[in-house]
Amino acid sequence: MIYIIGSGFSGLTTAFILRKKYKNITVISPSKKERIKKSGTLLKYLLTFKGETKFNSNKVSNKISSIEKTIYKNCKFISSYQDGGLSNIWGGVLSNIYQFNLKKFPFKFNNLKKIENNYLNLEKLIFKKNFKMFNRSKKINENITLLNFNKKNSNVENLKKYLLAKKVNFKYDLYLKNIDHKRKKIVLYNLSHGRDVKLDYKKLYLAAGPINTAKIILNSFSNFKSLKLKETRHFFCIVKKKIKLRNIKYFKFEKNNLKFYSQLYNFKDIFKLFFNFKNVNIFKNFFIGQCYLDSKYSGYIEVKKKGKSNFLITGKQKKLFKKDISEKLTQFNNKNFDLKFYFPIFNSIGSSNHLGSSFPMSKKKGKFNTKLNGELYNFKDIYISDSSVLNDIDMQPITTFSLINILRMNSK
Repeated sequence: MIYIIGSGFSGLTTAFILRKKYKNITVISPSKKERIKKSGTLLKYLLTFKGETKFNSNKVSNKISSIEKTIYKNCKFISSYQDGGLSNIWGGVLSNIYQFNLKKFPFKFNNLKKIENNYLNLEKLIFKKNFKMFNRSKKINENITLLNFNKKNSNVENLKKYLLAKKVNFKYDLYLKNIDHKRKKIVLYNLSHGRDVKLDYKKLYLAAGPINTAKIILNSFSNFKSLKLKETRHFFCIVKKKIKLRNIKYFKFEKNNLKFYSQLYNFKDIFKLFFNFKNVNIFKNFFIGQCYLDSKYSGYIEVKKKGKSNFLITGKQKKLFKKDISEKLTQFNNKNFDLKFYFPIFNSIGSSNHLGSSFPMSKKKGKFNTKLNGELYNFKDIYISDSSVLNDIDMQPITTFSLINILRMNSK
């Protein structure tokens, strides 16, 4: 049996590509999708100083918390253990494969056309639309390029329906505690019955998200003591629009060695989400900008094993990066360009959800490396199949970058 741990974008993409080669594929998730208020979770997250905000029912969250005790320092993030993962919160934002710098991967795309076709088919399943592969971007000046991403506010339910029709199995109420790689067994905790379950595996794919994948590795293999996850930092700011542009939503900014991708939220949408206000037209030229920085400003999260099943998760940022970015934004505003950026507020470590690079792919054998197909060195038939295996992380939506990599790893 081939098991995939995680039913978010990464897990379902892994199932999508593997079912072309294998039978008896099962996706494992701690819980089915539940009706939970997204606005309530986001508000709780915004008011949280540090730690993990779980997007699940309290029942599921409490059971998982009882299995492992985690201490958090200088970081916060949202996690989802229910069917669909974080797609339930952020929806789907996918973009053109050519809008990413594929040279950041440590390999060449020998069969790029096949990966293109698989990616387009994946988009069609998620969005229920046909998209042509072309460069959906428009440069409005030397510093700003508008980007037209495919976006859907709902989760990956359409992709799951397709996989069910293709005879991919789904198991719920199971939380992976550790891997017995010598006997090729996985030890899971049944959340409904409150006891451990052991299953034999032929191949195992970990797509539980970088932080949870790191926890599984630390619980399973004694030669791993701690792992570092790279994170693309971001900041929020007030953005003033001085030009008439229809449906401006996403753009890429490059100026004076400062690069970032930004998503704009108008005040009407924000007030409607949290407070149901409607009359906010006085803010029509102002937006909240969520700006993801180039990876040279990345911080990192260290996941460290403490005791039998406890963890210490610590976030660390690069020194002086806030001052550097603030000064460059001020210089840009003084030039009176089409967009202006005011009052940057920098995120806590972990809150960008742009995480990766805990297990870089390499042709060279190493404890913290994987092979170019995602398989862990020294641990045969165990693959990491989420953004944990990226050597670098892009400032644009990590979802596309990760999915391209998963399609590449498992395509032949």
